[in-house]
Amino acid sequence: MHKILIVNLNWVGDVLFTIPALKAVKKAREDIFLAVALPGRCRRILEFNPAVDEIIEFDERNQHRSLIARARFISEIKKKKFAKVIFFHRSSTRVIIFSLCKIPEREGYCRSKTRLFLTKCVPDPGKDSMHKAQYFLNLVNALGYPLKEMSYEFYVSEEEIKIALQLLREFEVNVEDKIICLHPGANWKPKMWPLNYYIQLINAISAEVE
Repeated sequence: MHKILIVNLNWVGDVLFTIPALKAVKKAREDIFLAVALPGRCRRILEFNPAVDEIIEFDERNQHRSLIARARFISEIKKKKFAKVIFFHRSSTRVIIFSLCKIPEREGYCRSKTRLFLTKCVPDPGKDSMHKAQYFLNLVNALGYPLKEMSYEFYVSEEEIKIALQLLREFEVNVEDKIICLHPGANWKPKMWPLNYYIQLINAISAEVE
């Protein structure tokens, strides 16, 4: 078994954008065991994804903020004996923490503050030079994971399906109909799509469906 750890991002939408890269790593070899480290608030995005074998909760600003908590975390990661860690996160703190876990291969984008801790790094094109999903897929492609499929899958449990069906029934929605759902939420304004864009999108969808 070839155990790989991905140090993922902090926010739900950003983690979603890493799914194509995670699939590329998982599908490269049949013996890959893929673990992902991320904050607990992002766990649900990958919880039922077949590309991910283990989710490790890590939050350097909360539960792993103290030196004692970090030392315990490092000790636990050492026991898992990963062969490689790939950094999606830009945090130098995370690179240092996971470099202390005695993982032989440490890979990611080249950055001045972290490159000395990496055994292999890829020239960074700049996080704003392309879509985030492409940014992380480019990284793993350059590291030797060739799959270039740019698609996302969000997996749900049987219990969640039951809850969703119950909600639809409560709102008298026919589950046999074609259902389109918009989720306009965001944590802060710069990430919010303008209201007028949603209105245009809804009108375009309505015209096409009719």
